[in-house]
Amino acid sequence: MKKICFYIFLILFCSCQTADKIKKPDNLLSKDQMVAILSDIAILKSANDVNSNRLSKFIERPFDYVTKKYQVDSITIAQSIEYYNFKFNDNLSIYKRVEQNIQNRKHKIDSVNVIIDSLKRNKTNTDKNRKKIRSKSTN
Repeated sequence: MKKICFYIFLILFCSCQTADKIKKPDNLLSKDQMVAILSDIAILKSANDVNSNRLSKFIERPFDYVTKKYQVDSITIAQSIEYYNFKFNDNLSIYKRVEQNIQNRKHKIDSVNVIIDSLKRNKTNTDKNRKKIRSKSTN
């Protein structure tokens, strides 16, 4: 019986762990910077998943593009992500803002696409009207 209690105690003792708090990096990115960077990373990853050949025509290495755009190295991004991962509420607010940022961009793109489609329809109708006018004038 003592052996069983000892093993149970040993298992419980070994299974208990504490999450060590991570030290704040010296070059921690602000929440706003994280939102911008993570938004771009999410969009580029999605574009790569949809059509990597087409994306590679414009951007050879998507992650390198992000690091150059924000003038930050990959280690700084990784350390900042790791730091914010241990700060649940901060991390949650960052990812909610990323989601909102992507939705706003999608809304803008959809608006532009509606305008482009409208212009295409008007051009098609104008071209048809011109053809009708030309055919009437030649007759």
